[in-house]
Amino acid sequence: MGPKSRIVVAAAAMLVVGMTSDAMATTSTALAAEHDADIGLTLGAGAVVTPDGTWYVHGGPLRFAIDVTNSGSSEEDGIEVAVRVPDTVDLRVDADGWNCVDMDGGVSCQSEVPAVAGERWPELQAEITYSAYTQDSIFVGARPGLNGVPEPGENQLEQRILLDTST
Repeated sequence: MGPKSRIVVAAAAMLVVGMTSDAMATTSTALAAEHDADIGLTLGAGAVVTPDGTWYVHGGPLRFAIDVTNSGSSEEDGIEVAVRVPDTVDLRVDADGWNCVDMDGGVSCQSEVPAVAGERWPELQAEITYSAYTQDSIFVGARPGLNGVPEPGENQLEQRILLDTST
């Protein structure tokens, strides 16, 4: 992790002020060779989706929700989710029912909540703050079961971001 990077992990639910409208929401599904988790990201208030699908925010934090659904054929006893971000930003992940820890380049969160096929795990709330113009991507990966942090590319979703500090 770069020297400018700072990651904050909290255990209580983070309040996201405002409502997400359909026009500002983006939900995507991660695809992988062994596809057993669907990842959905929903953009929070204060940001917009550009025509090419990039999440754009000017000046304020970038807030988003992470939803993970068991798309496998059997019940899983929990899940591991990894959120990877550029070294130039600060990431905060808040969640009830999750144990989150810092990892190189992001945060890893584990939930021991079981989920049957088609069921969602508890939602994660994330917030990115920044002090420099950043055009990059965030990556969210998931591994059902309590089998360790997902590897890059495993049930992974990429979301392009543009964090604007211009005046």
